Amino acid sequence: VETSAATECRACAAGSYREQHDASGGSACSLCPTGQYSQVTAATSPSVCVPCPLGKYNPTPGQRSCTLCGSHEYNDEEGRDGCKACPQDSQTPFQGAVSCCPYHDDETWPVSPAASLYTLPGKSQTQIH
Repeated sequence: VETSAATECRACAAGSYREQHDASGGSACSLCPTGQYSQVTAATSPSVCVPCPLGKYNPTPGQRSCTLCGSHEYNDEEGRDGCKACPQDSQTPFQGAVSCCPYHDDETWPVSPAASLYTLPGKSQTQIH
């Protein structure tokens, strides 16, 4: 909770927190670090900051959400502050990918027993190799 000179208390915004027993005696809210986010307001513990999930990233401290990796990018680790570019001769057909697939000249995406399961934003689950 932030306190102004007029003794007005303000809750920390989502993406930040203030520990109740702040040893420094400061009144400023601390920001969730890069690669993490929080949707909780008036938080009093850094435990509200959670890692960005697979396929997402956050390059800026103090955010209330993470961003989907762009097309031709992926993120196979939680808590990242950026996405990885797909290796040469591979691609991904959508945002928020957790891996890249070998490039197919005809741009088809075969389904096989080795296919990975993805959830497309706003869509049902789809299998893509």
